[in-house]
Amino acid sequence: MARLMRISRLHWLVVFVMAGVFAAAFAFSTYNLFHLSMANLDFLRKYGLLAIQEGACLLYTSDAADE
Repeated sequence: MARLMRISRLHWLVVFVMAGVFAAAFAFSTYNLFHLSMANLDFLRKYGLLAIQEGACLLYTSDAADE
């Protein structure tokens, strides 16, 4: 862990590439979460209360089956 904290000892190009990789991973995960949230809202707009009730029933039955 201490080795990872010594970024300044690495070559500047390695630090730059690592920063780019982590920034790209963060951007992809953020975009994916946003896309998933929009899909969920669209589903709720389309099916409304029925979607909430069916989801709750499905969750309840899957929890009951696990016990």
